[in-house]
Amino acid sequence: MRLYICARFRGEKWRLNACCDNACEPLGSLLLTSASGVRVKSEQEVFDETYITSVEVCQRLDINRATIVTARQRGKLPEAIVIPRPGGQPYLLLWPRKVVEPILSEWQTELDAWRAARA
Repeated sequence: MRLYICARFRGEKWRLNACCDNACEPLGSLLLTSASGVRVKSEQEVFDETYITSVEVCQRLDINRATIVTARQRGKLPEAIVIPRPGGQPYLLLWPRKVVEPILSEWQTELDAWRAARA
C-alpha cells in the first residue's frame, strides 16, 4: 500500500488529500514548513490551538489552582470541560481558547495592577 498526497481543485479551493491507492481522504490542517514541503499538524497541535487547560492558565497568569476554582465559583470564568481523574485526583479543566482568551487578557491586566500596587 502506498500513501501519497494529491491536490484537487474543488469549488473555489484547492484541497490536499492523503491518497492510498485510489481512495482519497481529506488530509486535514496543513502547516507550511519550508518552500520544499508541507507538514500536517498533529492532533496534539490542533488540540493545543483549540483548547487551553487550567495548568496553562495557572502558568500564564502566575496563579495557583485554588484561584482558578474560586474564579469559576464567582463566575469570572465560563463553564469548563471537566475531565475527572481516577482515584480522586484533582480534575483537569479545559476551555475553548477563543472563548477565554479575552477574559485571560483582562485578568492578566488586573493581576499586574494588583501586584504593582503591592510592590
